[in-house]
Amino acid sequence: MTFKSRKSLFFKPRKNAVAPVVVKKKGGLGFVLWRGFKWMCMSLGFFMILSLISGIIFSSIFFKNQAAEMPDKSVLLLQLTDSVLEHPNEAGGYSFDKPLTIGMMIKALEAGKKDPRVNGFVMTFEGGNLNLAHIQELRSVIKDFRESGKFAYIYGTSYGGFGSGLGQYYLASSFDKIFMQPVGSVNISGIYAELPYARALLDKMGIAPQIIARKEYKSVFSAVTDKDITEPVRKMMTSLLGDIQGHILSEIAADRGFGKAELQAIVDAALYTDTESVDMKLVDELVYVDQLTDKIKDIITAGNKALYDDVMFVALDHYASVVRQEKRERLAAREGKKKPSVALIYAVGTIVEHADSSPSGLSSADDVAGAIDFAAEQDEVEGIIIRVASPGGSPAASETIRRSVVKAKEQGKFVVVSMGDMAASGGYWISADADYIYALPGTLTGSIGVAGGKFALQEMWSKIGVNWATIGFGQNADIWSFNEPFSEEGRARFEKIMDMIYDAFVTRVAEGRGMSFDDAEQIARGRVWSGYQALEVGLVDELGGLNEALDYAARKIGLKDRNDINVVALPAAKTAFELVMELFEGQVRAGQNLNVLSTFISNDAARAVRNELIIHQQPVSAYQTPVRLK
Repeated sequence: MTFKSRKSLFFKPRKNAVAPVVVKKKGGLGFVLWRGFKWMCMSLGFFMILSLISGIIFSSIFFKNQAAEMPDKSVLLLQLTDSVLEHPNEAGGYSFDKPLTIGMMIKALEAGKKDPRVNGFVMTFEGGNLNLAHIQELRSVIKDFRESGKFAYIYGTSYGGFGSGLGQYYLASSFDKIFMQPVGSVNISGIYAELPYARALLDKMGIAPQIIARKEYKSVFSAVTDKDITEPVRKMMTSLLGDIQGHILSEIAADRGFGKAELQAIVDAALYTDTESVDMKLVDELVYVDQLTDKIKDIITAGNKALYDDVMFVALDHYASVVRQEKRERLAAREGKKKPSVALIYAVGTIVEHADSSPSGLSSADDVAGAIDFAAEQDEVEGIIIRVASPGGSPAASETIRRSVVKAKEQGKFVVVSMGDMAASGGYWISADADYIYALPGTLTGSIGVAGGKFALQEMWSKIGVNWATIGFGQNADIWSFNEPFSEEGRARFEKIMDMIYDAFVTRVAEGRGMSFDDAEQIARGRVWSGYQALEVGLVDELGGLNEALDYAARKIGLKDRNDINVVALPAAKTAFELVMELFEGQVRAGQNLNVLSTFISNDAARAVRNELIIHQQPVSAYQTPVRLK
């Protein structure tokens, strides 16, 4: 805990009351080295900030109009090297290049479909990652892109490695043609999950998990509470993975012209060499990347090699910036004609109560509920779409956000939820009261339950010879101590809290979805459902991505589709200036930490060893499901 000295609120020293100056002589090699280290850190920080500010100024002056440059013969190129984000603020760091989000990809491809400068689209896998929901959203937009008659090709040195094969190939099957480099391989060996169970190890170490869950399917802590998979969890995971794989294989079979049984046999026998992949029609052609480049240029120029140099491959993120700038120019020329507005609010990541625990501003109740409240108060905002991509988090924070949803509806705004890769536990809690809910087929949703507790380390301390003396007042004052297991009374009180949260969760689901409590409880019990299954049991209203949610919002207003509305995203992506200010704040905090550290290693402080060790212990917070599919 950091304590800050404060001046008296009532006493102000007279100007002529000057305290005597006491000069302490500092010396020694340690002091000199420390002072040099501090100056070096300050200098490096100063030059880094100066270079960042110079980069912003240089970019704004010299490259202001370059984003609009776009060659007439263009091929959009997506080289997937990183994980795809929901919102730019997820990226963190201090890069001024906006990371390519799933929304930007979709908008760029939709624009490219109608853009006469764009002739086609090529995607390559270069180490990046896509979750199942993003794959399904991209598949939809790629198929729509192909309807314009423009080609869409995918290229890889191989397809699939270390469990990512079926997902990669699932996306690849939506393209016109699948190309692979010679000596590559195709691994589409299905979906496979391995669940670790470490209870036996914890028992040997003397660590006793004190975890309480509601109910039998709530498996977030089963890795530390159980020695093996329980029958309810096995049932849930078998159903979940089987459902997802079955639908994936059906769509691949339809895209590539396989019979369903034929494709299942292919999956059962995978992995495949390069020539086997072509023979089995998993891959259309084996080529090197330079050969594919010439092939594409040949298509665009109708074989005229003299025009090859006119064909340019344009990175999708650059084209996305072109689309944004051209949209701004069109709006500026519209002379005050405004489209109806819809607020798009992101709730991404583990849900927390306060903004300082969520630096991206995407998952704290402070920010998300605040954005909903703000949008609800704006007369020009017709409705609110919440993009939820969260495994859950704090029940209190989830309830705060849910309350804002309810208030927005009371103020006459409709609320639509678009679920990303997961909207489980708290992610579903904040969604349940929406007027309409969209989930992607692969969205992990539900997990309507709660789990939490602590670890008791008493036996471990005795094994390593550590003894804790305790002093406290109150029968349950030690309830969150990691040194003692729950007392009988303490456990009973915590069980009551768990029951309260679970009952409140089920009640809110029942009210939001128009069910009886008993019906909602039957599909709750901590169980995770796929998007397909969630639709069947009534947890969502329709399968679809963000585009479908935007279209629904437009129809609610009485318009045709998403192109007729103005979408205001909250929070907005951080500007370069905001990133610089964050960097300044980071430098200030680093300087404060250096000063604190210097007091501990100075000659004077070294003589005064601290005689207390205070450990702030918090209960294990578990209101989420860690299931992720690759």
